Amino acid sequence: MQSLLPKNYKQIGTCVQPHGTQGELSLQLLSDSFVDIEPSFIFVQKDGCMIPYPFVQSRGNKGKYILSVGFVSSMEEAEKLVGLSFYIDREEWEHHLNRTGEDEKLMEDELVGFSVIDSASGDHIGEIAGIMMIAENPLFEVRSATDTAEKENIFYIPIVEEWITNIDVNTREITMTLPDGLIS
Repeated sequence: MQSLLPKNYKQIGTCVQPHGTQGELSLQLLSDSFVDIEPSFIFVQKDGCMIPYPFVQSRGNKGKYILSVGFVSSMEEAEKLVGLSFYIDREEWEHHLNRTGEDEKLMEDELVGFSVIDSASGDHIGEIAGIMMIAENPLFEVRSATDTAEKENIFYIPIVEEWITNIDVNTREITMTLPDGLIS
């Protein structure tokens, strides 16, 4: 299965709302590791295209990240980016890791394509097709194991650390303990 995320880019998060009236953006980051990076461009995925915006500045810390990019200077322009995924060039991300000596941790977007296994039954319940960043409530978009060519069955699982019992990078499986009734 082909990943929904572009290979040459690293998703950093999703725009959750404008910040102020000067075009600043409030982002929900996938990882606190992105707070310190200052890339040349920020890319926004819109209508199947990666649109580059020059990076101007950012500030923030755990839980809050405010971003300014070129060509966005009003609240109205910022509102058009709400709900969209934001990326940086993968090479710039790798350069940042080398420069800082930081280890790249397995991040949510890298779980795309992993099989989801129910820890109680051991059943394969689906495959992670994408990540939806909804303010303070990220979700795995899961394509059901019972998909057919005629009917695609997608459901969503909140990304809750306590529900994840194991991540096996070698077999590309994530084992989860899910509440009764979440998947019917």
